[in-house]
Amino acid sequence: MDPNPYAAPSAPLLEDTVVRAPGADVLGNLLLGLPVVGGLGIGILAGTGHADLNLVPTAATLLGSIVLLLMDAGRWRIRGPRWALGFFCLMLIAYPLYFRERAKRGAPPRLALAIASMLSFHLGGTVLALLLGYKP
Repeated sequence: MDPNPYAAPSAPLLEDTVVRAPGADVLGNLLLGLPVVGGLGIGILAGTGHADLNLVPTAATLLGSIVLLLMDAGRWRIRGPRWALGFFCLMLIAYPLYFRERAKRGAPPRLALAIASMLSFHLGGTVLALLLGYKP
């Protein structure tokens, strides 16, 4: 029988072994918000008759996301270059998977927000452009 049942455990608890980054998850928030802003930029350009410039917000969103990912990956001990390649080749799939990997390593769970962010990037621009009067 344990002499003091209220004593602190001798082995570390599972929650003590998870890496927690200090402060707010600013990079995670930026990673979630960048595709939304990019989708809005695509929709506004297309809806105002400048669909030929859609490559600018698309490339800025992709490259900006890769830069943020590389900065964020080291914080959560994730191999960034592999995920950057995934973002470049197939962002629609790799983006939510990266947020799932972050959550496994102690980041706030944001898989649903990552899926919504990708949908807003891929579909939001089209919907906004159609609302603004874009005729394909």
